[in-house]
Amino acid sequence: MTETLVEPVDALDDLSHDHLRSAGRKRFRRWILLGVACVLPVYAYVLFDLFSGFPYFNRALGPSGFYTYQASSMLHGHLWMRPSDLGIEAFTHAGRSYTYFGVFPSILRMPFVAVFGTHGNANYTAGSIFLAWILTGLFSSMLIWRLRLMARGHAFLGRLEAASYGILVASFLGGSVIVFLAASPWVYNEDFAWSIALSIGVFWGLLGVIDSPTWGRIAGTGVLILAASLNRLTAGWACVIAALAVGAWFWFSKRHTGNRRWVAPVVAIGVIPLVVSCAINYAKFGLPFGLPMADQVWAHVNAHRRDFLAANGGKAFSFSFLPSTLNAYLNPLNLSISGVWPYVQLPTTLPKIIGSATFDQSYPTASIPATMPLLFGLGVWGLVCTLRPRPTGRIAEVRFILIPAVIGCAGVLLWGYIASRYMADFMPLIIVASSVGLIDLARRLEGRGRRARRGAFAGLVVLGLLGVGVNAAVSATPSSSWSKGQLARLLTYQRALSRAALVKKVTVTEHLPTWAPAGTLYATPTCSGLYRSNGESFVDVPGQQLEHLGMSPVVQGPEYVHDLWITPKVPVSQLHGSTTIFRMGATRVVMRPVDRWAVGFFVRHPGRPDVTWPGPGGGWFPLVAGHRYAVQVVADPNLGSLQVWWYNKRFRDLGVPMIDHFITTRAPQHVVTTPPTERSTADVVVTDGPRVIPTGRLCRDLTAR
Repeated sequence: MTETLVEPVDALDDLSHDHLRSAGRKRFRRWILLGVACVLPVYAYVLFDLFSGFPYFNRALGPSGFYTYQASSMLHGHLWMRPSDLGIEAFTHAGRSYTYFGVFPSILRMPFVAVFGTHGNANYTAGSIFLAWILTGLFSSMLIWRLRLMARGHAFLGRLEAASYGILVASFLGGSVIVFLAASPWVYNEDFAWSIALSIGVFWGLLGVIDSPTWGRIAGTGVLILAASLNRLTAGWACVIAALAVGAWFWFSKRHTGNRRWVAPVVAIGVIPLVVSCAINYAKFGLPFGLPMADQVWAHVNAHRRDFLAANGGKAFSFSFLPSTLNAYLNPLNLSISGVWPYVQLPTTLPKIIGSATFDQSYPTASIPATMPLLFGLGVWGLVCTLRPRPTGRIAEVRFILIPAVIGCAGVLLWGYIASRYMADFMPLIIVASSVGLIDLARRLEGRGRRARRGAFAGLVVLGLLGVGVNAAVSATPSSSWSKGQLARLLTYQRALSRAALVKKVTVTEHLPTWAPAGTLYATPTCSGLYRSNGESFVDVPGQQLEHLGMSPVVQGPEYVHDLWITPKVPVSQLHGSTTIFRMGATRVVMRPVDRWAVGFFVRHPGRPDVTWPGPGGGWFPLVAGHRYAVQVVADPNLGSLQVWWYNKRFRDLGVPMIDHFITTRAPQHVVTTPPTERSTADVVVTDGPRVIPTGRLCRDLTAR
């Protein structure tokens, strides 16, 4: 009789526990979605707008077509690409040009390229980065839940703890370098965006394999490891090491001898992706590992790249870089605070080089503690919790992914190149470690009073909001790739919100410096030009220093800017010779066919033939007979630069750069258009476009003129 009374009670207890677990999962999902929803507008604005004046879901910066062109090559059964597709980024092997970027993003593009081709607006960079952002949120959320189960089992999940996980995921997606990656949608940042998403997916999968190995979990994790290996080699190798570490643990563990039958499959999902990535690397460069840096086109046209390789024994990696990179990425003072809105930006000067190391390039770079205070603090505590002798629950098993994540950071620390985007290589480690840190913090607060729990939660909220605000502001730091429209809109906001501080940064001069601290403004005496220093140094690229590329134009007067319409009357295949569209003294810009479907622009007589870069040729653009194309020519003697842009008729701020070249002449500009009497017989008609007169009001207001 006693047994019959006990069974219903046990059943009720089981039902109660199941109900609490179900309620905890629902609460967890609800707060995660709320956290994602809170940062989505910030991220979407940075990715699709960022002072462009309108949301543009196809927004991209050059170079952004490498993955698309590689997808086209793969559809044709090979990996080599046309030299014009890659420019200075091309690696030459066996007479062919290859990109060092992985094939995974190209695989995603292949269905679209097969249908829409590579011409026109076939640019998928922003959409690909956004998809990677969504998967990062999904995988990191599932990772947190799995880590909590390993640390605390099915312990009750309260409202404040669930809300804290929502804040954590919001910090991953909106309070980290992930937002900075979105500010510049080009191939370099797309590579990092997918590296983060795939690495977190792999770590989540491996924890599932450790918890309860099944064929489905192993196969799914293997696919993610393969994708990570085909995207970014350093992140892929970290994932491979993690899989091999789990396989070794299955073999040597005495408490889990039943897992030995899974050793071969787990090792296989590490070895097979490694072999595939090595095979692709060998097909491209003749090496299973690494890159032949001397074979890159940039090494042939840039003397500093050759000096950099010579100083480091032909390699781009060296332990001599470690003091400088550690200082750049971990110094909490690497951030600039000023009285100009949004009051926070990247450092105004270049990173400090410690010792006698010769670096390839360096850019103004923020640090992890300065931009991600919440994630950095929780990450440090998570490392302590994981690596201490007796971790809570099964957290000791997290070491099999945490240590490879640490190894994955070695590449950027030993690489002779410093830039803010490289903080992305730390994100897999930060996400795993900070998740463990918050889970342990929640466990320790469980027995404390309500005031302590609410105080800790308030601290999380404040630090989370600080991270989101700082990263949004840092992402709004202009670079040399910003358009004049973006800069003008930013300065308009800064003038409205912090005019006095902004005016103090303006200098009136007839001669622009080649470098100045970021944020410094320079205006010509007549306000025909207004320029903002981006803080980037081009001393190692003489041609670009001649163009004053460290000075971004905000306003350029009508004497510098010329809008044209170009209308081909016949297909490109029937065009012959060159068409002159612009003349500035002895310097001319001509357009001529470069393929059966595309034309290119070329500069003749620029005035400095001894400078090998930038070259006289520009990008390629497809033309269709009978269509009218908007082209803008900007010849600015203050900068010493000549630029030619193809423009989208609707979105004029989002042009395709065709030429970015230096000029030395200050002779009057003369635009060559097709005479009316010859337009009926000309193969290409060049006419004056809509005259857009830039206003000097912003410049006059800032200089009190």
